[in-house]
Amino acid sequence: MRAPRIAWATLAIAAAIVAIIWISSSRLDEEDAQTRQTAGRGAQRNAHLGAAVRDARRPPASRVSGRVPLGPVSSASSAPRRPLPPANLPLVQIRAELEARVRQGDAAAACRLGYELDRCNKLPQLRSGPEFWRGQLAKPSTPPENRQSLQWLLDKSQSAMDDAEATCAGLDPATDTTLAWDYTLAAALAGNRTAIWRASFFPAGLDAGRPENTLEGWTQWRAAAPGLIDLGLQSGDPRIFTIASRDYLLPTYGGRLFERDPVRALALILATEPAASPAYLPVVQRNAQLIIDEQKLTPGDVDAARALAATFPPVRADAGGFDWSHGMDPDATANDCERP
Repeated sequence: MRAPRIAWATLAIAAAIVAIIWISSSRLDEEDAQTRQTAGRGAQRNAHLGAAVRDARRPPASRVSGRVPLGPVSSASSAPRRPLPPANLPLVQIRAELEARVRQGDAAAACRLGYELDRCNKLPQLRSGPEFWRGQLAKPSTPPENRQSLQWLLDKSQSAMDDAEATCAGLDPATDTTLAWDYTLAAALAGNRTAIWRASFFPAGLDAGRPENTLEGWTQWRAAAPGLIDLGLQSGDPRIFTIASRDYLLPTYGGRLFERDPVRALALILATEPAASPAYLPVVQRNAQLIIDEQKLTPGDVDAARALAATFPPVRADAGGFDWSHGMDPDATANDCERP
């Protein structure tokens, strides 16, 4: 079955910078091209991952919070007690401080450790990013109208690689980064908004290409993801509203998180409209209309979705509204964990 032609359903991870720079386009013809290119690989990956997760033993609820020593934390105490260390410092210099703060119940510190360990684990992919995008720019067949976007991706991949090189100096990814998922999950369950996002969409520290490498983490994710998405909705994160909308239509990582519900999927997209920037609002509205068309919703269904959208928590965005022309999280930094 062909996936719906919707921007959030066609976000692609660039092969050279997997899980770091997510690409979305406001133009449907570009989105459809991305879908055609990635659909076959995505189906194989999801089938592989789904089989591995189904074959795994579901972890006890007591273990879902991971292996890090962060006990139950209230939403109030999930905010950092003091500023986190500056971004892009070598992790070997700040790890002991962050771990001590985690033991004291600082969810922002746990979120920061998860982020740093995850990007150190992905350093080999990050190193290949600039070369990949230079190659795309150098192709004579590259349309002139795509060169600006490709240059943006080259610049972002170079910056991501440079920052990670500075942070990860002295670490052995094979042995020193194994708790990336555990710290991220612990921070998310404690209510840290950034960790909820990083645990829900493309789970930090988990390997989607070879799920058997992080199978325990994937079983934990399967158990925790519906609750994490609910936390993200309660926080008003428009990114979570958007991926939840997709999850009410399509399987994710080899299985369904929720029963299929096109009316709720539409309601979640409609709820984000007030938080979109004026420039990006037409894309959100177009996505809503595509759900209506693809799912063959009736006028009564649409009215029900609008009524349901009004019952959700208010969607929050920075001043000016969200604009995902370059992806949902193109400017992620180490200190996003401090955001309320």
